[in-house]
Amino acid sequence: MDGSVMQSRGSIEKRGLAAGGDSGGSAAAELEAPVDAAAVQRKLDRHLIPWLFALGVLCYLDRTNLSFAALELNRDLNLSCATYGLGASLFFVSYAAFQMPSTMVCAQLGAPTWLAINIIAWGLVAASFALASSVPVFLTLRFLLGATEAAAFPGMYQHLSLFYNEKKLGPAYAKVASCTALAQVVGAPIAAGILAMDGVGGLKGWQWLFLLEGAATVVFGVVLRLCLAPSPAKARMLSHEEREWLQQEQDAARAATAAVSGTRQRRGTLSIIRDWRVLYLSACWLLIAAVMFGLTFFIPIIVGALFSGGAVSGAAGAGHHGACSASSSSGGGGGGSADPASSPQQQQASSVLVALAAAIPFLAAAAGMNVNARLAERANERHRHAGVPILLAAATMAALPLALRLTGPGLAFTLLSLACGFCWSFHGPFFSWPAVFLPGEQASIGFSFINSMGAVGGFIGPWMLGLLTSRQDGGLAPAFLALAAFLAAAGTCLLLFPAPGHLTAAPPEHKNGELDGLADREDDDKDGLECGDAAAEQWQARQQYRQQQQQHEVECQPILPGGSRS
Repeated sequence: MDGSVMQSRGSIEKRGLAAGGDSGGSAAAELEAPVDAAAVQRKLDRHLIPWLFALGVLCYLDRTNLSFAALELNRDLNLSCATYGLGASLFFVSYAAFQMPSTMVCAQLGAPTWLAINIIAWGLVAASFALASSVPVFLTLRFLLGATEAAAFPGMYQHLSLFYNEKKLGPAYAKVASCTALAQVVGAPIAAGILAMDGVGGLKGWQWLFLLEGAATVVFGVVLRLCLAPSPAKARMLSHEEREWLQQEQDAARAATAAVSGTRQRRGTLSIIRDWRVLYLSACWLLIAAVMFGLTFFIPIIVGALFSGGAVSGAAGAGHHGACSASSSSGGGGGGSADPASSPQQQQASSVLVALAAAIPFLAAAAGMNVNARLAERANERHRHAGVPILLAAATMAALPLALRLTGPGLAFTLLSLACGFCWSFHGPFFSWPAVFLPGEQASIGFSFINSMGAVGGFIGPWMLGLLTSRQDGGLAPAFLALAAFLAAAGTCLLLFPAPGHLTAAPPEHKNGELDGLADREDDDKDGLECGDAAAEQWQARQQYRQQQQQHEVECQPILPGGSRS
């Protein structure tokens, strides 16, 4: 809402009451000063973002610490790259299946309660990985972890949508979603330190990794339930006036989105997920998620291969990687981080160094997410800010094997980091899109469906990388080319998305029809108003409100010529 209109309205209310008689004077004295929208925004950011960011970090630590544990776990359980990739992917089968049901339950119970239940459950499952002793147990635990984590990101998105309008939702979600990259940045040194505990208490380093991170998640689930504000009306970090103002703002924004999108306020779940815009974005996210999750689970293996003799380049015999099965001693190109000929001390030191180096690409990803989200917010544009970074990621990823072959691991590692930075940076503009054409809870349901299709991509990516990297003659080069093709297709589709790329701010909300009554009067009412400052402010507020109404329209901005408008 425009700050000048809000302050003008506050002045109208105060002065109107003051002019209403003797009792009006005392009532006006009790009114608070106009609500400062920027102050409310800062309070929301300080309260919601840290809690949900921490939740996302723990979610990704427990989901992806497998990639760091793999440096030792795969050898101890004798897992091949294909089996490891299957285990990493199996998480997303249950994750996709439980997304929609979890979102619906979350809407009924509220995010703090439902998220806390799921956090505690997945923390217990994550800690149970320390007991894994066979492939069936490993695969079963991965399936259970996906089922219990399914509520996390849809629940966070739904909770943010209670507090932020569609324009602010993208940057807010990007700040939270940057945990997907920063979890790896934070997780790498944590994993390196915990892996160094190998042998303490008779446990392996990877067993300590699962135990400690799972226990931390359980504790956090209890704390989150007690501290996270459940709704604007119960947000203790806001004053009474700020809570009322925020609730009215959100109600007005949802009503405006429904009005301009031509969407009914209440639609069945089936009709929402059959919306062509939801299906279109789901297909794009499926392709991108295949790349992102493939990299998430394989970057430690890729980094180890980069600096151990060129397994990425596609040289013959480079199909075995030390971080997969230790029994693969027949492969000439393996070695990496767990060369069977090296001592246990050397293997542990190599695992620690690889875990630390693996943080750099994710640091670039975290930076890209936040910078691009802020640029998209300032430009109020989504097509280019979502599509162009994905195309740049495709180009850098396709060039990586050639760079390794011609110049060595330094440039290849730089390109890997840039590819992550570009690929992750699309989050903010992309995931704020459902709130443009779906109001209220419908946007959360649309997001949940889109995210569940991303889980399908999360299955495809690690599984495909596992199969391709198990080839005796392929190395990782075919895998990178396949991922680059996925990104090229997704980036092109995002640029051509024939739906609104931006939405102007909703008209200011109005209390008790006061500004509506003003806007309905004719311009010549100015002459009939009482003289004085109150009359002037009243007329000025009316004109500003009319201008907002005239500007309140959705525009489609196709990037290429010939794009359709809606």
